[in-house]
Amino acid sequence: METTVIRPKNHLLRKYINYFLFIQNDDPGYTKKHISYPNTNYCLGMYQSGKLVHKSEHHYSVITDKGYNSYLTGIYEKPVTFHVNGVFDEICID
Repeated sequence: METTVIRPKNHLLRKYINYFLFIQNDDPGYTKKHISYPNTNYCLGMYQSGKLVHKSEHHYSVITDKGYNSYLTGIYEKPVTFHVNGVFDEICID
């Protein structure tokens, strides 16, 4: 899995966007658990070949899925666990 973070240089974008997070995973056998700790960030995310699935209040899964999918998350008061499986490309605008 390859991750790249780009912070906007444009002064107008910097007022609203902290960073763009790009994640590319080409490993079909990839299986990991990622934890997002309490924060006040909103994320507009988009997947290619992946999908975010709500499992319970503090658990989500990222699964392989055809096409494009989007999601909106944010303001975690407790840690949130993401179980990530398979191949996907993601961009998160925070």
